[in-house]
Order: sequence, then structure tokens, then C-alpha cells
Amino acid sequence: MSIFSSNQSLTKLIMTSFVAVEIVIGAFLMPLFVVETINDGHWKLGLLTCMVKNFFSGWMSQVSIFHICSMAVDRFLAIKYPLLYRRLTLRHALLQASLDWVIPLLAFTLSKLMDWYHDKLDKSPGVASHDFCSMTFNCFFFPVMLAFGYVFPLLVAIILYLFILLEVHKFHIRTGRYKEQRSQDFKRDNIISTNVLPDSGSVRNTAFEANIENPDVLGKVSKNRPKPDRKNLKAYKTVGCIIVCILVCWTPPYVLSSAYVFNISLLSWPLQSRMIFVLYMNAAINPLIYMFNKSIRRAVRTLLCSKCCRI
Repeated sequence: MSIFSSNQSLTKLIMTSFVAVEIVIGAFLMPLFVVETINDGHWKLGLLTCMVKNFFSGWMSQVSIFHICSMAVDRFLAIKYPLLYRRLTLRHALLQASLDWVIPLLAFTLSKLMDWYHDKLDKSPGVASHDFCSMTFNCFFFPVMLAFGYVFPLLVAIILYLFILLEVHKFHIRTGRYKEQRSQDFKRDNIISTNVLPDSGSVRNTAFEANIENPDVLGKVSKNRPKPDRKNLKAYKTVGCIIVCILVCWTPPYVLSSAYVFNISLLSWPLQSRMIFVLYMNAAINPLIYMFNKSIRRAVRTLLCSKCCRI
């Protein structure tokens, strides 16, 4: 039986695609950043390699942001429109994940063809042989990229996740009220069912006392109340943690890039390159952390096996 037979497979597929983004960062970008950091921010691999690094760096950052937005939308539909969410199939998840990859790719390819950004090797002051690999953006293109490639998707993800937290909080309140109401109904039903002895006129509460003191009976009452889906709650927590991590990791590079576009120097380039290296290192080790999740491991294994079988 395939792991993608349930609606939870939609979330697993999107998260698996997100793990693939982190793997690309770790496998292709991190070696370049390691070399750059070892050389104290100086670039010695040529302009072509600099262009490849800048393109993949911008593309992968956009893909990460889009995946965060997709995961928030997925969880929002699951909790707000459960009937609609149950109609979604694996094809919808594949389409959503594909768009998360293709849209940033088309955006950066178009911007490169239109010369909206340029790769260049800036000379180190006073040292002619040392270069810095940098990007110069068009003053029109960068605000648009910043708005639609970072601010807007993350803002949508944060708003949707806050709504999710509000709905989960309301659910817990309703669950508590339901538990209290069930307990009161249970006591009232047992009191009504007590029998009056015809001879002495005394009330026989034996059944009620036995039930109220019986943990098995109380356990049945507690089991009858609705419980939140633990897997869904775990997914909500996971998405929330990823959103926070993305905010912490990607906000500084965008702030530094914004300052660079407007000729504002906040940090020296060697220090800036080291900070970016640490941020990308965090993204590179994320797949190792995700692999501790059994469901994600199973999803990745199923995807790889299905691809191999098709080949």
C-alpha cells in the first residue's frame, strides 16, 4: 500500500520537496561557500562559477520561501476546509510542489536574460589579485523580487499559521467544554436511573456509586469525547518551527542585499560572507534533522523507490 494513499501524503510530499531544496543547498552551494569562507570572502574560482553560485543561491532561497507558503496553505486548507482538503489528490500536491520550483526558476532566468541583475567580481581595495563574488540588481527589479519573492509569501504564511493556531486554540476550548458537559450528563443520567426501594423508601445509589468510582466507566466517557489528530498537531508544530527558522535564516541576507543595492555598507564583505555561510550551513544540515522524522524518511524512500521502479 502506498504511503500517498491518505491526505497526509499531501503534506509529506511538500515537506519531501522542501527537504530536496535543502539537499541541493548542501550538495551544490555549500562547497562553494566553504571555499569562499576559507579565503576570507575572496573569490578565486572565476566569474563563471560566481555566476552559478549567485544563480543557485537566489533560486534556492526563493524556492525555500515558496515551499514555506505552500506548507502553510496546506495546513490552512486541512483545518479550515476539511471537506475540500479531502478531495485533493497526489496530483494537486505534485502540481503545487512543481510550481514552487518552476516559478522562481523562471523569474531568475527571465531576470538574467533581461539584465535585471549582473554578476561581477569586485576588486578588493588595495589588493588587485583578490576579488569578491557579488550581484548588482536593477533598482526596479530588486524591490519587486523582495516583495513577491520574500515579503509577500512569508506574510501569507505567517497570517495563515496564526489563523491555524487560533483555530487549534478554539478546538481545545470546545474539547474542554465537551468533556465537562459529558461528565455532567453522565452524572445526571446515573442519578435519574437510581431505584427507590419500596419497603424502606431509601434511595439505592449502588449503580451510580459503582459507576462513578469505576475508572473503566470514566475512561469510556473520556474516550468518547473528540480528540485532536496528533499527527495534524505535529504537522502544525513542524510548519511553525520551519517558518521561524526561515525568518531567522533568510531575513539577514535580504536586509544586507537591500542595503547593498542602495549603496549602504552595513558589514564588511568578509564578515558578510561568513554570516551567509553560517545561514546556508543551517539549511544544509536541516535534511539530517528531518531524517529523524519517520514519516519523512518513509516518504523519501517511497518516492525514490517509485522513480527507480519506473526507470
